[in-house]
Amino acid sequence: MKLTDPSAFKELKDALTTNPQLEVKVARQSEFYEEQSTMVTQFITAAGVFISSLMAVGALFGAPDTMYSAVADRNREISTLRALGLGTSPNAFRERQLFRKYRVLHLILY
Repeated sequence: MKLTDPSAFKELKDALTTNPQLEVKVARQSEFYEEQSTMVTQFITAAGVFISSLMAVGALFGAPDTMYSAVADRNREISTLRALGLGTSPNAFRERQLFRKYRVLHLILY
């Protein structure tokens, strides 16, 4: 219902709410839209939290799998380095440091 004068709202509200035959909720249009948008906002927030949680769980399983496959793909290269003596010489500590740097570089690049 559209009123001709905004100040007539209180009179209309009193007339409708005091009538025992009517069960109505009287509100301004802005209040109605605010109430409706609150429910939609809560739904969208809940859906977003649910979807982002699923994605986080997927990432927890996907990241180690990706790293494992990256190392498995380089298995031949790692075996060749070991066959050439990397990690078996008296300078094994230095070579382990090199190997750690290689792994860190691999993590950064992939």
